[in-house]
Amino acid sequence: MAAVTITVLRLIASLSKTKLYAGNSSKTFSTRYKWCNSKNLKDMGTIRRKDQHKGWNPQRPNVWSLLMKLESQWIVGFVDGEGCFHVSINRQDSMQIGYQVLPEFVVVQHKRDVQILHALKAYFGCGVVRQNNEDRMCYRVRGIEHLMGIILPFFEKHGLKTKKHVDFLKFRDIVMMMSQGLHLTLDGLEKIKAIKEQMNRSGQTKIESNYCGNTEEND
Repeated sequence: MAAVTITVLRLIASLSKTKLYAGNSSKTFSTRYKWCNSKNLKDMGTIRRKDQHKGWNPQRPNVWSLLMKLESQWIVGFVDGEGCFHVSINRQDSMQIGYQVLPEFVVVQHKRDVQILHALKAYFGCGVVRQNNEDRMCYRVRGIEHLMGIILPFFEKHGLKTKKHVDFLKFRDIVMMMSQGLHLTLDGLEKIKAIKEQMNRSGQTKIESNYCGNTEEND
């Protein structure tokens, strides 16, 4: 029994020095272990993590502290792959010309990666994180003032690298037209429709929205 105890203690000492990589992150996380004090014989010799909890995956550790330090170029690459500049035109009798134009900057992720969406919200200081459908969550910015004052300037300064840059430029044109009130005229609406038809032709993640006006939702 003494030999078994010594072997286990040596294993604990060895594991305490182990470092695991978190997905594709270049950062490492030291693992922490403790001896299980359970009197259940089935538990004897069990090594458990101090920070282990239901649903915790050692290859996907909690990364809140890292996500709060997002860098601009990381965001550009992430949006190139996961983001969307989306414009909807919907029938709305309460609007001046009977139609509503709704521009949205959206990033969709599986709910297990919702931390990333909250980190984007913290970085930009605007927008909301909402359920998109079933197991999908989205970070969304739709307020004209936030699109004009925060989102557009960011991607003008930090250009996208893929074809999404073309969509961004068309999206920017529409938002700027709306800031001038052109979406409230029939002529302006037709121009917006023409620009919209040229966007997202390569196929994008389906986005579900509740069309409640060009304002930010409350958290």
